[in-house]
Amino acid sequence: MAEYFTFSDGDTVTGNNLSRNPRESVNHGTLITANLTAVNGDTLPCNTTGGGFTVTLPSSPSDQDQVTILDTRGQFSTNNLTIGHNGTNLMGLAEDMVISKNNVSLTFKYIATATDWRII
Repeated sequence: MAEYFTFSDGDTVTGNNLSRNPRESVNHGTLITANLTAVNGDTLPCNTTGGGFTVTLPSSPSDQDQVTILDTRGQFSTNNLTIGHNGTNLMGLAEDMVISKNNVSLTFKYIATATDWRII
């Protein structure tokens, strides 16, 4: 089953390898509940139960930098998580991404040759 994610202008990204992560298996530390700027290597368990917020990708990434986000409470469809592109392309577009699917986990990897963050 293909999953999709929506960018701020309404474009969507689809793919069969976008993974879901059951809430029960998440145990990565402090829950993120408000706006945050990520750093390389972050695994961010996000809880949008209290409302949507933005995780902003690093502004000056190096090749192969990675950031992982997890929907720990299954609330992204009710309270969306926004991924801020922070001046670099995200999936080929210079705009933010809104995640609106529950129980999802995504890893973003920066590909320097493409000057782009990609979902892996």
